[in-house]
Amino acid sequence: MLGKVLPAQREGAAVWFNTLKATLKDGGLLQCAEAPKVWTNPERTLALMIHVDDMVMTGEDKELEKIEAFLQKRFKLAVESAHN
Repeated sequence: MLGKVLPAQREGAAVWFNTLKATLKDGGLLQCAEAPKVWTNPERTLALMIHVDDMVMTGEDKELEKIEAFLQKRFKLAVESAHN
């Protein structure tokens, strides 16, 4: 069992989070001051929660489609939708 973080893992996670944070800001999203892993759009018709390299989003369909298209221009995404 490994009981420590391996060298560079902590730095890698920080670099990833800072990259994602900058990207979400570029996409017009706002970070929640009380819960930095939670983001929303200015109209609050979309909410996004980050866990490492996973995101869970909810909101109006057009807003979800817009942020998904924006993120796909910058990252490779695997998307699962609750809609049928």
